[in-house]
Amino acid sequence: MRWSDERKQELIERWTAQRKPSMTRIARAMGTTRGAIAGASMRLGLNFPHGENKPLDADHPAAVEGRTLFTHWVHGPDDMVLKPGSYQRKLGSVVTKGKWKSFPIYSLTLEERATCPRTCEQWATCYGNNMGRSKRYRHGKSLESAIKREVNNLAQRHPRGFVIRLHVLGDFYSVDYVVMWSQLLLAHPALHVFGYTHWKRGTPIGDAVAKLRDGWWKRFAVRTSDGAEGQGPRTVVIDDKGSRGDSIICPSQLGVGRTCSNCALCWASAAKGKTIAFLRH
Repeated sequence: MRWSDERKQELIERWTAQRKPSMTRIARAMGTTRGAIAGASMRLGLNFPHGENKPLDADHPAAVEGRTLFTHWVHGPDDMVLKPGSYQRKLGSVVTKGKWKSFPIYSLTLEERATCPRTCEQWATCYGNNMGRSKRYRHGKSLESAIKREVNNLAQRHPRGFVIRLHVLGDFYSVDYVVMWSQLLLAHPALHVFGYTHWKRGTPIGDAVAKLRDGWWKRFAVRTSDGAEGQGPRTVVIDDKGSRGDSIICPSQLGVGRTCSNCALCWASAAKGKTIAFLRH
């Protein structure tokens, strides 16, 4: 179908009118297909609905074994483990504001739970539970070799700067892995990193991440997820807008067309001491 300005505006209005947008209902109301709505919503930068995220039971194999629900989507490294930001609609392809303006964005996706601390507050409700078609990379030395090779190539291709989002799914899985990122930052001045970790201070991995962040915030802006006061730059998950407290709700969850690339809040120096809140999926 042809997406006129009027049809685009109708889609935006229908989308934003629903607390949890249903592409099927919108498609029915607009006389088109769910696929057409999915494509248009992506082009317009509308937040993709994850649907209801039911917690895993405590005895669910994925929770007990510490793995994804979608083991067939876990792969060894290939020739592109760092995906362009355009692959993730909430990321965007190029930063358009702030200190990293004009830098292209890339992302890395690992296996949720397999690389995460069991103390993670979102262990049973990880949004990876609803990402059945996301390619996850198996962690380990082979992956690290691939990351080093690709970062080197990206540094040559983008000498002014580029950004890597760690991790769309998964987390830092060892102190050596954190050290690898510190070595890459030293070797490649163009490399910039942002992301989140559930490893807290007081754990070996959490302390390694915090030490790197404290010394390299301008290029390694990794916040502690669900961190208490004193954990450094942090994020929290809230159930609704009314429970935000003193935190700033992620703008991409509130505004049509907002992405990490045109927000830049999470890595902004001025917001380093601010808590970013994400609405629960």
